[in-house]
Amino acid sequence: MRKPFLLALPILVVLVLLVLNHNAPSVPQDSDAAQMDLSRLSATEIGKQSKAAIMDLLQSEKPDVITKDAEQLRLLAQAPAARRADAARSLELIAGLEKGRLTLLSQRFSLRQERDALLASIQQGNLAVEMIVAPMVGSDAYLGGIYQQYKDYSATMTLVITALFTDPELENQKLAVTRLRGMAPTAIDNIRVLSLEIAALQNNAQLKTGIDALQQMIKPEQGCIARWLWLQEQEQKLQDLAEQLQHQMSGR
Repeated sequence: MRKPFLLALPILVVLVLLVLNHNAPSVPQDSDAAQMDLSRLSATEIGKQSKAAIMDLLQSEKPDVITKDAEQLRLLAQAPAARRADAARSLELIAGLEKGRLTLLSQRFSLRQERDALLASIQQGNLAVEMIVAPMVGSDAYLGGIYQQYKDYSATMTLVITALFTDPELENQKLAVTRLRGMAPTAIDNIRVLSLEIAALQNNAQLKTGIDALQQMIKPEQGCIARWLWLQEQEQKLQDLAEQLQHQMSGR
């Protein structure tokens, strides 16, 4: 007599679960949860979260993170506690900040590749001079002197180039550009003087490529360093845009 009862238990359990699931309140979707969270945010909390999102957007090197931060800022700009009269302006600033950051990220990646290729060519040119000239110096004081001058000048140029691409201050970068453009003609002339003494330098392809790379790097307006400075200036404009947005989102 107990077997039919035991067999009926699984069916009974299933029926009970179906009833419970049918009567249970529906779980809010992500968008509903987001709206609930936004409705609970104070103006102070909106300002705090927007500041963190703006900072992350400006610092991230990943397009998907930048897009995610921008979307979060759009939600915050339209939260109930946000200044509704300024929502349109905030959304406009967010769109400009997102687009500007993504554009700069793409341009910087491309320019870094070009910069690295040019620096590698310059380095290979210096290496060619070293491999050809160093074994020939011997006791020749004149050749040793002009070769030492070449090496010292190249080392100084390397320091200037390093400062140009690593110094965080835009004015220091501009100063490095001015110095590099002033030094380049002398560096090339040092190679010319060495070439008068050593014929093997005159038609060396590796050296010629290095000289061409240096000239391309310092070219006004369209050269690598000119476009690098332009990117730094655009980065500063983005910082200014971010400050405007933070002012809007903080309600001050």
